[in-house]
Amino acid sequence: MIGKKLISQLNFFDFIVGITIGSIAAALSVDKTITYPHGIISLLIWASFPL
Repeated sequence: MIGKKLISQLNFFDFIVGITIGSIAAALSVDKTITYPHGIISLLIWASFPL
C-alpha cells in the first residue's frame, strides 16, 4: 500500500520502529495477558522514538 519508493526512503531506525509498533499492536490484540493500558503506553512510548 505504501509503495516501493516511500519504503526505500525510510531509514533503518524508522523501519525498525514501524515493525516494532506493528508487533506490539498485534500482541495487544491477540495476547490476553497484556492489559490495554500497558499496551497503549508501550505503543505511545515506541511512537515517540522517531520524534
